Amino acid sequence: MPGSLEQFAQYFRDVTVSRGFKYHFLAVEPQPDKPTLLFLHGFPSTSNDWHYQIVHFHAKGFGLIVPDLLAYGGTDKPLDPAAYSLKAMSQDVLDIVDSLSWSATARIIVVSHDWGAAFHCRLALYHQNRFFASVYLAVGGLPFTQSVVDFDVLLPILKKTFGRELLAYQEFFARSPDAAQAIEQNFDSVLDIMYPNDSSLWERILCVRGKMEDWIRNGKRAARGSWALPQDIDFTRDSLLAGGMAAPLNWYKASNDGFWVAEDQELSNNWTQIEHPALFIGATRDAVCIPPFGRAVAQGFHKNISFAELDTGHWIYLEQPDAVNSELDAFFSKIL
Repeated sequence: MPGSLEQFAQYFRDVTVSRGFKYHFLAVEPQPDKPTLLFLHGFPSTSNDWHYQIVHFHAKGFGLIVPDLLAYGGTDKPLDPAAYSLKAMSQDVLDIVDSLSWSATARIIVVSHDWGAAFHCRLALYHQNRFFASVYLAVGGLPFTQSVVDFDVLLPILKKTFGRELLAYQEFFARSPDAAQAIEQNFDSVLDIMYPNDSSLWERILCVRGKMEDWIRNGKRAARGSWALPQDIDFTRDSLLAGGMAAPLNWYKASNDGFWVAEDQELSNNWTQIEHPALFIGATRDAVCIPPFGRAVAQGFHKNISFAELDTGHWIYLEQPDAVNSELDAFFSKIL
């Protein structure tokens, strides 16, 4: 296995879930009396991103389930945005878990980041009884989707409320017909802006309408954070370019173009707060996923939640892996 998980190559496997998609994932059985951690990554990531946590908790005897989510890595990459139903992907994850002979008695704690955290929230709402606890990194879940996003309406509201157009970059990802091609042609530019040394670039580029598109189409460059390890960047580049960017962008299309409205409306009419213990760790220098918003969302969905913050940009588990692992250790010691 390339990237930073080569020593775990023997633990990777594939499974075909009930709706026919193949998922690639890492699975390690827990030692007796140890819980199992289910990690959910975001954009533009794969299971490889979790290597610091995988090494740390494997050494402690924890079980591990770490999938490449739909559109990423060794998992299938459907081009229809409708395939990215949060309800359907939740069942996909249960199918992955249920494919493991030891999972029936496992105490599963979900740990998530970015789109993985948005998805995690729905997974926990749909299947509360299957999970022992939840941890959200940088993103505290996803409010119920109510309509197709009109950026002409949304962005001024975000600007007035938060002082910046928090989701401006998503317009290019979700609405430009050639966004995938532009990203593929200028992929190093994308990597620079996604993993910047200067976290304030996100406020100036991602949070200003049209700036993300301009950055990518013109192949602009910036220094990457030293925490973005070369082998991980190479793995991300090779993995995403091999599969193409059309499928990963479907997470943005599904969210912004109304594909989740019907299922979210149904869920919002019949849900209860999640009762298992939860932790939200905010990233204080994340200009897009700002901690006060993440905290409010997480608190709305979870009855029993605690909070922490770290002085990082968005990539909290890569920028300060030891601090994240320490926060996880402390949380787990309280609930286990």
